[in-house]
Order: sequence, then C-alpha cells, then structure tokens
Amino acid sequence: MSMKIATETSIIELKPNPDWSWGPNFNGEVSLKTMAPHPLKSNGNIAVLENDLVQSITEKVAGKAKYKAIGFNLPGTVASIQINIVPHTLVDKIQVSGEKILSSATEGSFTVVCGDPAKTPKGDPDLSMIKNGTWRFKEPGQSSMVFSKRANSSYQKQETVKQRQTAPDEPQGTTETTGTASNSQQIINEVSRISLHYE
Repeated sequence: MSMKIATETSIIELKPNPDWSWGPNFNGEVSLKTMAPHPLKSNGNIAVLENDLVQSITEKVAGKAKYKAIGFNLPGTVASIQINIVPHTLVDKIQVSGEKILSSATEGSFTVVCGDPAKTPKGDPDLSMIKNGTWRFKEPGQSSMVFSKRANSSYQKQETVKQRQTAPDEPQGTTETTGTASNSQQIINEVSRISLHYE
C-alpha cells in the first residue's frame, strides 16, 4: 500500500484525556515545521522527522498554552510537555541522520506538567499537576517523495535506492527506497522522485 509522508505543512491534534481540556488560547492543533534542512521532500515540502515533531509541539505548548480541568474553570498554565511516539508507526524504510520519518499513521501520547494550576471560581487550585493525552495527524501530507539533487555530499554517499529502468520512449519508472538515508549500502547519484510503497 502507499504510505503518506508527513511534511512541514502537516497538522497534528493533541487530544486531552476526559478529565481536562485546553484553555481558550490553544485549540490543540500544531502545524509542524522542520528544525534543520535536509533533502527528503514530499510534494515539494520537507519531510518531518521525530525531533521536528517534538520541537514543534514544545515551542507551541510549553510555557504558552493554558488548560482547564473538570471543576476548575479558571485556566491554569502548562509548564512543560513530553511527547511519546509509538515506534512502529514511523516510516522504517528510510532515515535522515539516524532519525525516522513521520507518516500519516504515526501517533503517540503526551504528558504535560502544569505551572500555575487551574482554579475554581472560589480560588481553590487544581491539585493534579500532571495531565495526559494522545496525539495523531489531522493533515498527514502526501505519498510521493522527492530527494533533492542539491543534497549534501554526505547524503549522496550514504543513501540507498533501487531505481527501475524504462525504455527511452517510455515514461520514467518509479524509484523505490530499499534502505536508510543516513547509514546505507548503496549510493544515490541521480534521484528525481521517490514513491514509498509498503507491503
């Protein structure tokens, strides 16, 4: 089957457990961005790695988002957040600098540590300072992937691909990955487009 690749345009949803909710300044959605350039792209957008996910969420939530809890309607603050990723939901066919790529199926959980607690109208504080929830993609990205020809030489020496050849007057065939992008056994010389397929 074809696997969609999460990109810098992807949006994830952070869903709190039933005992609490996000405050008025945050709807639980985070638009992902890449923290460092790399040559793997999907539909013209850079593919998102594990660290990109963690950093994007942390920058959006920690010290900024507010929360409410059942019985405590005056919002409190979120001091920090920890992101957990279910390992087998990551793309396992290709890596960048030892990090796996996120796919449309990637999901996980999160834990927040509260700063200022939420309060009742009378001022009684929420004493439960640890909150949990789950996350998954709302906008996953595209299935086709581009490997930039401007990739740095370290990538060109280490990537692995297997390219199907076609006759000169036939359309260009599909290029499929067969290994990791950071620690591999073959060399990418000329790759214009990659479609990842999983069986």
